[in-house]
Amino acid sequence: MKLLLIGISGHEKDFLLSLPILKTYLTKFDDINKLFNIDTLEYGPDIDTDIIVSGINNNNPDIICFSCYIWNIDKIREVIPQVDTKIIVLGGPEVSLDFINKGKFDDLEVDYLVYGEGEIPLYLILKTLDNPTIPKTGVVYKKDNKYYYGNRNFLEKLEDDSVFLSGNVPHHLLNSNMRVNIETQRGCNFRCAYCQYGKNFPFIRYRDPLLVIKEFKYLYSKGIKYVRVLDSNFFSNKRHAYKILKELVVNKIKTHLVLEGNSVSLDDEIVDLLGKYTSLGNDIILSVGLQTTNKESSKIVNRYHNLESFSLAIKKLVDVNIIPRTDLILGFPLETKETYINGIIYLIDLFRNSRGYVGLNILIILSDTEMIEISKQYNLSVNENHMVYETPTLNKEDFSECIDINAVIFRIFDPIVTKEDIEIREAFYRLSDKIGYKECIYYLKDKIFGSGNYKFTLKDFPKGEYDYYRKTGKDIDDKSLLELLNRKYNE
Repeated sequence: MKLLLIGISGHEKDFLLSLPILKTYLTKFDDINKLFNIDTLEYGPDIDTDIIVSGINNNNPDIICFSCYIWNIDKIREVIPQVDTKIIVLGGPEVSLDFINKGKFDDLEVDYLVYGEGEIPLYLILKTLDNPTIPKTGVVYKKDNKYYYGNRNFLEKLEDDSVFLSGNVPHHLLNSNMRVNIETQRGCNFRCAYCQYGKNFPFIRYRDPLLVIKEFKYLYSKGIKYVRVLDSNFFSNKRHAYKILKELVVNKIKTHLVLEGNSVSLDDEIVDLLGKYTSLGNDIILSVGLQTTNKESSKIVNRYHNLESFSLAIKKLVDVNIIPRTDLILGFPLETKETYINGIIYLIDLFRNSRGYVGLNILIILSDTEMIEISKQYNLSVNENHMVYETPTLNKEDFSECIDINAVIFRIFDPIVTKEDIEIREAFYRLSDKIGYKECIYYLKDKIFGSGNYKFTLKDFPKGEYDYYRKTGKDIDDKSLLELLNRKYNE
């Protein structure tokens, strides 16, 4: 029998690590290898549905398994009715008990729904195809609109096998233009109310640091320049992080490295080691989540920060040439237009004289998170795509205005790549010093959104935010933006 694992990435230079992880786990079992031929299909975010359908049907699989995320679930829904496959499995973060119980998948002709980690459930599905109603951990079997539930599953120990060293990542994905994802751990030592990751894991599981380094060496030998570590907090165990960073330095492995962490984990020893890695000519982008500067909001979502300590941590990173990236989320309870804009101003002032950049996002109420109940408690208005669009302290008009501001800030404070990016930031700070940050932001917002010259300004809220992130860099050219900034400065 043929099993086909299918993924649609969220970025054109990315691929889903989940597919080779599943394949590596399953193919370690002799009984699976005897009965199943396992293959993968990886697609980018802009792929046509017809191409996916054709790719599946041409492979003539007996079983297909989709890895479902918020960015690809709609496309997967379009694909499913058009394929000829006998058995269909859905898994991934977008498949949860909450969504299953609310009937989100009732309209889909699928056989199995996998919630939580996929390795054990998929193995059990393959082992019991002749008796599908047997309860299986992490699996819900769907037959004639009846559901057969299994208990939640948990992989107690991460496997010692490597998706890269085993050859289970297709060679065409390992090229210098792609960004490769690596995991060194699963789970999280934080319990942020809006986040799915790590919620149902009783503890964090770590991979062998030496195996991780072997993977880095392998990728380096293949010419891979961009590596993203998927860990929610790479520094959750400082000894674990230190071992990996030290080996990267000792082995002089060249990468453009993306990490996620928390400011409280960044002690002097870790920062010094990060600095040694950048001194070898490497770039490190360190995403240090902030999400909001509103103390009341941060307490509600369990993401409290001491802003003084946060500022010191960012300055330490900048001093050793780390590129900090920090997110803000629009739509938290008790956030107002004023507090949200103050948070933006805090960040852009903090990133002065650095290559730091910001990520500005709208709050999405994810399944299996505390935000579901919090959104009800604080009367947040949520659309059919689980995106907040209005709150009691941020009406729809103010919410839309904040999204317009997001577009302006994202255009200026996205990653610095060219000399024009530097010139634009310098011009922004120069004008802000003259008229003030808030006045500069509103000047640009009014000029850009009042002109009607840009396609993405003709938004159908709330989908506009997605267009901003994809189109501001193309629609607002460097020359026009510099002219706007310099013209106002010279008045």
